[in-house]
Amino acid sequence: MATDFKSIPVIDISPLLAKSDDPKMAEDLGVNDVVKQLDQTCREAGFFYVVLGIF
Repeated sequence: MATDFKSIPVIDISPLLAKSDDPKMAEDLGVNDVVKQLDQTCREAGFFYVVLGIF
């Protein structure tokens, strides 16, 4: 079920892309954080902005 929110969620996926060639990327804390953010945001808002690096 979607929740009320006042802005569109923004997710920085740079940690995920930085480890894309690493066979042990699943063990990286930054990768795990991005995956958790993606999961939570998809469940709660249903959509989000993707950025490469926080500006």
